[in-house]
Amino acid sequence: MLKLINKVKKYLFIIFILIILTLIYTLLGYNNIITLTTKMNKIVSMFLGSLFFFFISLSYCLQKNKHGLLNGLLISLILISFIVLLNISLKKQIKSISFLKYAIYIFSSIIGGIIGVNKSK
Repeated sequence: MLKLINKVKKYLFIIFILIILTLIYTLLGYNNIITLTTKMNKIVSMFLGSLFFFFISLSYCLQKNKHGLLNGLLISLILISFIVLLNISLKKQIKSISFLKYAIYIFSSIIGGIIGVNKSK
């Protein structure tokens, strides 16, 4: 039971950090401290997405304790395939910049997996 509570705390902490980052970005844009251009939105969305992939892979590999690179790659490919299928079902075009975004997601997920395995030992 204690392990379950610790896992829930970890996930809630990750979600809390992502919500705080999104809230700060939104408030800065709303108060015109930063300009919310399309380019800036893409950069922030790529950053938050890579943080998401990193933390999901990190938490998964902390539990598995082995094959960090492979598990990080597997998790990222599963999540990216879900995103691509969602984009296809919504009839959105996949642009060439999307491949760069997915490559960054894969890289951050692999790094999260490696760190997760090394941190658990």
